[in-house]
Amino acid sequence: CKPFFSNYGNNSVRRVIVHGPEEYANKRMLNCASSVLAMWRKLVKEANVTIL
Repeated sequence: CKPFFSNYGNNSVRRVIVHGPEEYANKRMLNCASSVLAMWRKLVKEANVTIL
């Protein structure tokens, strides 16, 4: 479980439009513990509905 969340957190980036010399920048979408907790709850809920 820990490797999944580590990988999910590291790969949760999205290209966003920025003002300045660069047109786009990568922005991390999971940037706090509550985001990870919410994702975990969603994953568990889906598993309960699908598997159980």
